Amino acid sequence: MYVEALAPGIDASTLEISVVRGHAANRGRETAHFGGHQAGSVSSAMNAAPANSSGSVTLPVEVNGDKVTAEYKNGLLLITLPKPKPPNPSRSP
Repeated sequence: MYVEALAPGIDASTLEISVVRGHAANRGRETAHFGGHQAGSVSSAMNAAPANSSGSVTLPVEVNGDKVTAEYKNGLLLITLPKPKPPNPSRSP
């Protein structure tokens, strides 16, 4: 299973992915930017400070939390959530 999240401006080194009780969550910190506003204005001061960003999703199936991987490229976060292998059926003699 895959989860995609738009996450432009996130510092990839701050990304954290967690899978707990049927939920996948991500969080990271945006890089500082000025958004094209004139230096010294109130809006540029607000946009200059890095901000935290987070999101979560309820998973429709059980996943193997130990095998979760994530890739962040060009503002897109792709999380791969593999399903656990089914148990081997036991044979009765």
